[in-house]
Order: sequence, then structure tokens, then C-alpha cells
Amino acid sequence: LNKSGRRILIEVTVFPIAKQGASEVVGIARDVTERKRMEQELNDHRLHLEKMIEQRTAELTSSNKRLQEEITERKLAADELRSSEEKLRFMFESMNVGIVATDLEARIIEANDAALKMFGYKRDEAIGKDGLKFIAGKDQKRLKEDLKKIFKEQRNVNLRYDITLRDGAIFPVELSATLLHDSNGNPTGFMSILKDITR
Repeated sequence: LNKSGRRILIEVTVFPIAKQGASEVVGIARDVTERKRMEQELNDHRLHLEKMIEQRTAELTSSNKRLQEEITERKLAADELRSSEEKLRFMFESMNVGIVATDLEARIIEANDAALKMFGYKRDEAIGKDGLKFIAGKDQKRLKEDLKKIFKEQRNVNLRYDITLRDGAIFPVELSATLLHDSNGNPTGFMSILKDITR
């Protein structure tokens, strides 16, 4: 205890001295309370930092593991999607009926070989063109109304139209049209299947 009655820590250094043939011991006492308090604070901070580093390391390890799992899942999903797209593309191209996909303004965004053969056009001559151009003039107004109806009622319809071939000939087809949607359910266009009804 110091003079004021406060408990303090002291460090004592003792060393012997020889004085006139006798040995004596001299001691030096130093108040180390503040130094010990600072050492304890530093130790507490060090322990706290170590704990924080351990916790953050564990969080990062967990996040990294989740990220690796997500990357693996996305890669598997992408592989499955690619495989599904290849199968769908094969089915799309191997069908002997014409299939045409358009946007909501009826611009052609995709057509299979059977549809291109039916119209007498090459792919680059049809993609991006107004789909109404391929419908006989007398049926274009009716097709526009039917597309509005499909959009409004969001159901599949089967209709008959005359199409105009590349050489100008008129050709009757049965057209089955349905509305296409994106992954959020928003309408994006129309898918039409064209059947030759002259056979």
C-alpha cells in the first residue's frame, strides 16, 4: 500500500554490498503499477485481436466454402442448361413442321430449317425481318388481331392463314401460336408452329 492507502505493485531489486568488512543488502523498490496495467491492457488487446482474427478467418473460410459450392452449382446448372439447349436445338431443327419465334412486334428472332424451306428463304434473309411480310396481304390484319388476342388471353390458338412464298405463290398453313415468357413470367414474344395443310 502506498501513503494514500492505494494498493500498488512494486518491483524490488536487491543486491549485496560490502561495507567496512560487513555485508549489507540494499534494496530498491519501484512502483510498477502503471507499467503492469499497460502490459495487461496490451495483453487484453492482443487476445481480443487474436479472437477477432480467428473469428474473421472462420467467416472468410465459411464464405469461401459457400462461394466454391455456389460456383460448382452454377457450373453444373450451366452444363445442364447447355445440354438442354442442345437437345432442344436438335428437336427444333429435326422437326418436319415449321417453327418460328418472333418478338412481341412480330420480328422473326428464330426459325427452324423446315420453316425456312417452307418460305423459300435462307436464315439470314428471314431473321430480324417483320414476320407479317410472310403472311398473305389479306390475312395480315387478322393475324395482328389474333396476336393481340393471344397476348391478352395468354393461351395457345390454332388458326389458318395463307403465307406468301419467296416466289410470290400463296400457300395455306395451319398456324398454332403461343406466347413466350422470360424467367420472370413477362411476355417476350410468340412461338408459332406452321403445318402444310395442302398434303
